[in-house]
Amino acid sequence: MKTDGRLDRNWLFGQGGNALLAAADHNLRLILNALALWLAWICTRLHTDIAKLNTSLPVNSPNTSIS
Repeated sequence: MKTDGRLDRNWLFGQGGNALLAAADHNLRLILNALALWLAWICTRLHTDIAKLNTSLPVNSPNTSIS
């Protein structure tokens, strides 16, 4: 049952073990996963917004010239 939440082995344990570090490790993992999902959502959102902006301009616009 402990392996379901990846709580089987805590590498932050000292010689006697520390339940506080085990809880902090688990909470930190949850927070980092949430931040990774949020960052992925932000990047996806920016990518779609930029793609919408780029499609509004014509490809062979007479106003854009290379000098």
